[in-house]
Amino acid sequence: MKYTWSEIYDSIWYGEEFALFYQGKRYFLQAWEKDGNHYREIDDYDTYEDYFLLNREFPSREEAAQAVLEAKVFDGKTIKEIYENAEIADWD
Repeated sequence: MKYTWSEIYDSIWYGEEFALFYQGKRYFLQAWEKDGNHYREIDDYDTYEDYFLLNREFPSREEAAQAVLEAKVFDGKTIKEIYENAEIADWD
């Protein structure tokens, strides 16, 4: 399914989980909050050695979202650079 940049950005900001398929690779983006901290993960489902491409705790939602937006983990590109060529699926 194709999503707009606004929909993807909102999903990242609010910590909604989704799968992303790009150039034959599968990624999973997830987030959660605990004790006032914000956690973000980007997982590579096809490479077990480097499974966690991003796995960090942040003091604010803004910092957590910014880290995901700036992460160059999709073949050296950010999610904004690749989203038009990716397939995104809700995890539900």
